[in-house]
Amino acid sequence: MATTATRRTSAAAAMTTLVPTPMRSRSANIGRRRLLVPAAACLLMLAGCSTGEDDASDEAESTTTATNEAEPALEERDEITLTVTWDGDTCAYGGPTELTSGVVLIEIVNDTDDDAGTEMVRIDDGSTFEDFVEALQPEPDLGDVPDFVSQGYGQTFASAGDVGTIRSVLDEGEYALVCLQTPPDTSELGAWVAQPGGVVVTG
Repeated sequence: MATTATRRTSAAAAMTTLVPTPMRSRSANIGRRRLLVPAAACLLMLAGCSTGEDDASDEAESTTTATNEAEPALEERDEITLTVTWDGDTCAYGGPTELTSGVVLIEIVNDTDDDAGTEMVRIDDGSTFEDFVEALQPEPDLGDVPDFVSQGYGQTFASAGDVGTIRSVLDEGEYALVCLQTPPDTSELGAWVAQPGGVVVTG
């Protein structure tokens, strides 16, 4: 895939990754795609204060304690793996189609005799996975990245018969994964949509 208004040949060098994964590159076309702690209230107890003032202070302190106890503790979810398998003809996605925001491990299983990769992109609000599939036809797509797609959500490559991984942080939205490889009859990096569907990330 290439960045908007840029052909696939320049996209391979222009795209960014969160954490590039070292690999044995075959072609120059294969490169990088792209507590707040509340302060405690101090209740100053002065000698000679009336009983009514003492009761008000006690009530305020009790209310503060109850509020703090009601705040839910933040819990980190387990890391989720999103696996894409490429066999030279089919780009298949294996993983959840819906998950909560946080860190994911993106994995490409390369079952071919050449270098291959995968990339996760975010589909902008107002567009859908179906729109993305349609925009990349016919496959492999060698054109520009659709203007309703945002890059920079994780890309990794793997040598022939190998596995490549990269971690990415996903916020709310709809995402899609693609397989990346240079077809034998061209020098441009091609993209195939990972099916059967996209990944929806909720809060």
